[in-house]
Amino acid sequence: MIFNGKKIKLELVGGSHDKNIVLKIYGLQIGTKISENKIKEEIARRKSRLFFNTQRKEEDTYTILKGIENETIIENEIIVEFPNKAQKSDTYIKHNGFLRPGQADYANLLLEGKTKEGSGGLSGRMTLPMCFVGSIAKQMLEKKYNTTIKSRILEIYKIKDEPLSEQNLTKIKNIKENEFQTLNDDFKEKALNTLKQTQKEKDSVGGVVETIVFDIKPGIGEPLFDGLDNYISRLIFSIPGIKGIEFGDGFNLSKLKGSETLDSFYLTKDNKIQTKTNHNGGINAGISNGMPIIIRTAIKPPQTIQKSIKSLNHLSNKEEIVVFEGMHDICFANRAIPAIEGMIALAILDLDHE
Repeated sequence: MIFNGKKIKLELVGGSHDKNIVLKIYGLQIGTKISENKIKEEIARRKSRLFFNTQRKEEDTYTILKGIENETIIENEIIVEFPNKAQKSDTYIKHNGFLRPGQADYANLLLEGKTKEGSGGLSGRMTLPMCFVGSIAKQMLEKKYNTTIKSRILEIYKIKDEPLSEQNLTKIKNIKENEFQTLNDDFKEKALNTLKQTQKEKDSVGGVVETIVFDIKPGIGEPLFDGLDNYISRLIFSIPGIKGIEFGDGFNLSKLKGSETLDSFYLTKDNKIQTKTNHNGGINAGISNGMPIIIRTAIKPPQTIQKSIKSLNHLSNKEEIVVFEGMHDICFANRAIPAIEGMIALAILDLDHE
């Protein structure tokens, strides 16, 4: 699995139930200082820590095999290994050939001629190396431009927090990162109660994450095929379970008139060009305009659930009813946040020509 960027290249080898996953990174500037503590903090943010997250408890350790020494990038090629220690393949072996609805089994069958335990390289486990490289990208942008990327959980199932406003924008910038990042306690309580009920029902739910990029340099992106919004979308969609992205007012723009969505330009006291509103979410024609970039990511409900499900077994060519007993999230919106932020940072860094 390879990402070929403008400057940066990634290669991922391995999968969810393999002995380890290997990440190779090419193209990061030699001599760049990084903080391993910040990398470990990002990795810790995606850990399974709440009652509705998977019971698979991985240590999420890593070993840098090449390219980084004394917290400094010393080579063009960086190689990092992430061991898998808590995988359990019994359930998958027991139901060998069964194609789980909405999961990666049929995709793996089409790509490799067989299904793979835990979805293999198409598993959410692959967000672990994404958090590693994403943390480096976030650190590099912060050092270079003072850019910060912050998120909140905006929706869980049909429970929605208050919409974005100037006041909320400031609150998101100062949000304290935790295992369930929300702005309002009332929404958080309702969302957690919904997740408790979903757990009782042996079902799952999705959610929406809202992410803001603060203090981004204007002029990042390329016209048409490599617009910044295109590029960000490409990398966010590499995260398993992502089904939708919108920027700024997104789909709501289709319900408004042009006169209601004009982001008029003005000159600030320090001679910077800004817009009075931000309906377009900080991007015009694929190019950052210096305003905060506003992104909402739709995350589907996990579709391996504890209820009886019916689907095809491709080995027997018969439909079967199965109850999967594996370790699966009821909702993974909270765990997706560091991967989303990391892929946004990587997109911006790769399109930045300075």
